[in-house]
Amino acid sequence: MLFPDTGKWGIVYFLAIQYSGGMADTVADLETQLAAVRAAITRVLTGNQSYTMGEDTFNRPSLKTLYDQEKSLIGRINAMTDGSSTLAHF
Repeated sequence: MLFPDTGKWGIVYFLAIQYSGGMADTVADLETQLAAVRAAITRVLTGNQSYTMGEDTFNRPSLKTLYDQEKSLIGRINAMTDGSSTLAHF
C-alpha cells in the first residue's frame, strides 16, 4: 500500500485492509480482521493516529473508514453464521 503522505510503500499493521477487496475463507479469518480493526479504532480514539517505523511516519485510517470496515466485517460474519454470531453491534 502506498502511503500518500510519504510517497513510500509500507506495511499496513492491521489485517483488515489486506482483505478489503475480497472474501476471506473462514469466519475465523473475519474475526481476526475484526479484532485488528477494533484495535486500530482504539488506537485512534486514544490519540495514536500516526506512528513511526524507522525514519517513516504513517497515519492510520480515519475513524469513518475503520467503522465502515467494522460494519462490513460484522455483516459478513453474520451472513456466514446465519446471524448467530455473538459479536456486538454498534
